[in-house]
Amino acid sequence: MVGQMDTAHGLAIHCMQGLYCPGQVSHNHHPSINLLSLKIYNLKLNLSTLTSECGRRQTDVIQSFVAGGNLASLGKWPWVLSLAYLNKPICGAALIGTRWALTAAHCIMYPMEGDKDYSKTPSYFTVTAGAVVATDQITNTAGSRDGSHGTKSQIVRISKIIFHPKRIVLDSGGVDWDLALLQLVSDITMTDFVQPVCLPSQTQIFPPTSICYLAGWGLLSHRQYIRPSHLRDTRMQLWSESRCSSNTVVGETVVNTNSTLCAGYLFGRPTGCQGDSGGPLTCLDSFSGRYFLAGIMSQGSDRCGLSHPNTHGNRFVRVAKAVPWIQEMMRG
Repeated sequence: MVGQMDTAHGLAIHCMQGLYCPGQVSHNHHPSINLLSLKIYNLKLNLSTLTSECGRRQTDVIQSFVAGGNLASLGKWPWVLSLAYLNKPICGAALIGTRWALTAAHCIMYPMEGDKDYSKTPSYFTVTAGAVVATDQITNTAGSRDGSHGTKSQIVRISKIIFHPKRIVLDSGGVDWDLALLQLVSDITMTDFVQPVCLPSQTQIFPPTSICYLAGWGLLSHRQYIRPSHLRDTRMQLWSESRCSSNTVVGETVVNTNSTLCAGYLFGRPTGCQGDSGGPLTCLDSFSGRYFLAGIMSQGSDRCGLSHPNTHGNRFVRVAKAVPWIQEMMRG
């Protein structure tokens, strides 16, 4: 990562090598260039969202490939949270600070069920950190419990839910600016298996060549309502804006690429499915070794499973465009 930290003023200024920043050309293929000489634009970030360890794994990773994606070992995606309503896992979420997380707004308000507003009862929601097995996610009380691999998962209740101010339910049934910021009742303890993901800068653009992954407990097939017992992940191909703008469903004429990015494969690889909503799409900055939060899953593919061709790619909220709002809400 190219950047500098001004601790005296509580500022973090950063720009990812290999991606695009204002006033900077890409130097993917010129590692000998002095990156520190590149112009860096001033972006104020709350230090609680860009910690010294954000976006880094603290453990070695063991990978196991299965039909529905890779089985994720404990600590592989330490910022992936399971979001539950009345102890029932419903969506994923991303840890961005000790007391803050992001998820999809539709996980809180269900537009296909009359737009019920569950945000008025935030204490009914919990997030679980440090778990990869589904049985680790459900508990009757908030706190910690023994999980797999002799570790303790952490279950924390939600104290406040804040929807993105531009959130709107579309005629197609989807949601634009499908983002909700979750404030937790208490701090999550950072461990080898629990770490926050880094937020991108407001102007950050992730090109199609980025190395990005989606992780979650979503369905393995649209034909069978079977939730996996284990966290899985899959690599995701980012789409160009022009391709994403035409990634429409019935009732749409164009996709708003200012708020949305698209990713996935139409055939031959796992994609996001029901239950993966709210989960993080993270992209690797190979220079710093950190993962940055590119998107929050809003809409899965129309078909899931390796044997079923998709007609639509996954859609994600473009987190970079929401960074100023996120920072403002976290400052209170």
